[in-house]
Order: sequence, then structure tokens, then C-alpha cells
Amino acid sequence: MTPARTPTADPKTLAAWAIAGPAALGVCVGLCLDPALAWIPAAALPAVVVGVTLLCVPTLYIGAAFAGVAPPPRAVLAGVGRTLADAGRVLAGLLPAVAFLAATASSPGTVRLLAFGATALAALVGLRVLYRRLFADRDGPTARLLFGAWALVYLGIGLHLLVTLLAP
Repeated sequence: MTPARTPTADPKTLAAWAIAGPAALGVCVGLCLDPALAWIPAAALPAVVVGVTLLCVPTLYIGAAFAGVAPPPRAVLAGVGRTLADAGRVLAGLLPAVAFLAATASSPGTVRLLAFGATALAALVGLRVLYRRLFADRDGPTARLLFGAWALVYLGIGLHLLVTLLAP
């Protein structure tokens, strides 16, 4: 059985998915925490997801180039774009469950925990897909170590910004 492939899409569609998934989660969380300020997480969550990715991807490419496992730059750009869109789709798919659980949550802490969990799941799925897209034909200990270290820094920066965003 061959793995499913993401259909090739134009950059506008990929950007729409990359922004729509986090924005929808942000609206859900914002409405449950403070309806008057729901626009803040709705705008900030996509900015965190896309911004941290755009901030960190050049370091991954530079590190991979130094290690001798770098894919072509166009493959990196295409892989990152498709992966951001896929992570947005994951968040959109989780949205009904998160919305139900957040709407019935008894505390704002539970709503924040749901947001962290959904975002973390989308990030982990996205990282796995990105690794396969970029390093499938270069898989080895060097690529795994480089990507693993990079992923920890990426997740750490994203977690810090997400905690700051959703802090009470």
C-alpha cells in the first residue's frame, strides 16, 4: 500500500489552509475565553504557526547544507508550503471536537489545554510529514539528528509564543 500524497495545489490554496486552520482554532478558543476579544487569538494563532515556521526553516536548510543532507531549495519551499497547509487541515479536522469540548469546559484552563493539545498534535503531524518530504531519500542518522534537534528548538519557540498568547 502506498502512502497518500497531498494533491498539488496552487500557493493561494496552500496559504489559505495554512491560515484558516489556526485561525478557526483561534476563533473557537477566543470565543470560549472572552468573546469580546476573540479576534486576538484568531489573528495571533496563524501568525505564531506561520511566523515560527518562516523563522526556523532557514536554519534547518543551512544546517542540512552543512551536514551534506540538504534537499534542493525548491523542494524545501514546496515541502514547507504543503506541510503548513496539511497542519492547517489537521487543525480544521480537530475543530469540531475542540469546539465541543471547549464550549462545555468548566474552566478557562481547560480551554487553553485543549488549544495547546490541538496545536501540538498538528505540529507533531506536520513535523513528521515535513521530515518525510525533505529527507525521505536522505534518511540516515545525520538527517535524523539534525531534524530532531531542529524540531525541538522549533517546538520550544512555538510553545513559548503560544503560552504567551493564551496566558490569562
